[in-house]
Amino acid sequence: RVLRKYRKSNQRLLLFDFEGTMVEQDPNQPFPRPSQETLAILETLCADPRNVVVVLSGKRKEILEKWFGRIANLNLGAEHGYCFRFGANSKFLRQCLIRESSGN
Repeated sequence: RVLRKYRKSNQRLLLFDFEGTMVEQDPNQPFPRPSQETLAILETLCADPRNVVVVLSGKRKEILEKWFGRIANLNLGAEHGYCFRFGANSKFLRQCLIRESSGN
């Protein structure tokens, strides 16, 4: 049923958590890399203009850029959402967190 709806949809947002979802967390390997199979799947998903694909991670932006930077149309969220890159041809942007004054 999900696959049928996926095929029929005109717009899709696909969010993938890197640590623990795309790769297994292993205390003996602090920087697990995405497999070639994972990269190929992301490339296929990003090639479909109906898909907006985002990989989210707590890793530094430089690491994500190294691993995923060549994939066209892939959006990346690094450093737990502090930095975002929208597509392979853009640079990472830092998100500004605004603290509201409570009036005290």
